[in-house]
Amino acid sequence: MKVILSCLAVLAAAGVASAATLKVPQQFATIQAAVDAAADGDTIVVSKGTYEENVVVATPNLHFVGKKAKIDATVGNSFGTGIQVNAAGVTIQGFSFRNGETQIDVEADGCSVTKCTFVSSSIYPIYGETPGTNARIIGNKILSAGDDGVFLDGSGAFIQKNSFRNCSDAGVEIYGSGATVDRNSFIQTGYPVYIGAANAVVTANKVQVFGSIGVYVDGDAFVVEGNSVRIGDGRGFELYGLGGTLSGNTVQGCSGNGVYLEVDDSTIEDMSIVTTGYLGGVAFRLESGANNQVTGITVKDCPDGFWVGGSSNTFTGCSAAGWGYNGFLVYSVDSNTFDDCSAKGFNGQGFNNGGTNTALTGGSYTGNRIDIANDVGGGATFAGPLTGVQFGTGGATTEPEVE
Repeated sequence: MKVILSCLAVLAAAGVASAATLKVPQQFATIQAAVDAAADGDTIVVSKGTYEENVVVATPNLHFVGKKAKIDATVGNSFGTGIQVNAAGVTIQGFSFRNGETQIDVEADGCSVTKCTFVSSSIYPIYGETPGTNARIIGNKILSAGDDGVFLDGSGAFIQKNSFRNCSDAGVEIYGSGATVDRNSFIQTGYPVYIGAANAVVTANKVQVFGSIGVYVDGDAFVVEGNSVRIGDGRGFELYGLGGTLSGNTVQGCSGNGVYLEVDDSTIEDMSIVTTGYLGGVAFRLESGANNQVTGITVKDCPDGFWVGGSSNTFTGCSAAGWGYNGFLVYSVDSNTFDDCSAKGFNGQGFNNGGTNTALTGGSYTGNRIDIANDVGGGATFAGPLTGVQFGTGGATTEPEVE
């Protein structure tokens, strides 16, 4: 038994010893020279200096460690790539990248980029297409980009605790399923978060001063929770899909809709929307979709509160305080339920029903020009008496103020 254990110990030691550390420039003049000499599992340590290279990695599981090392991808033209990763399991840590078209190109699975800084990429600081799955982008600073800060096409991407500034298009653009975008900050980007695939998780990000849409997700089974979006020239959140969750987010100071949804069978809850939109714009817009549960949405200081364009949705404990046309507007749709909701301060209607079989129970609609309106001329109907509803103008039957 002792002989067997000794042999195993020798073999284990040999395995550990086989992973070498290669040093640039002490042992190799260039990063590419070290890569060419490296074996699977080796570590390449690059010391302080500026390296004008277009590095290509074909060996798997290499670990790059920068010690105040800068990679300039220009190399005589603006279309270079700093590091192109063609092998799985490669890790890159602690480098500064500048110039070039794409600073890191990830074309293999299971690669990670951590604690790097990216400046002045003409297109993408970090780019990856299929089969580049399960990429991990953690703790980086992306300070300027001619296009997206991070573009990934593979599934399972994990983007966490990065800082994105001055990206001309998206901060993060992902088309692979199962992406996680968590605790990043985005300042002055076009689309800070843009995901076009299912099972996306977008949590606890901070977005401010953006150009179009703060968080965009098009895919089923999304989870968008605890994000803060403020000061944008467009919508705070825009979501499409089936069976998702939108919870605990805040929106402030956006010129378009605070929330725009085309979703079904989803949970939307516990959100605050403040000072968004323009006259005629809407803070919370459910453009289409059915069987959604909308709970605890608070709208303040917005021109219009809630616009409902889908059927068979339930709104519970939602409130709107604004100055525009409508607190709640139900379009030509059927069987929506509003329980213990409220609206005040609107120059039009607190609750404007244009749908059929609209159920309105509990809640308060007072202090509006018309507290409750029902477009009977357009065929609108309430599902029954307005049980427990508080309002001041209009009548107390199923046909309050007729427009």
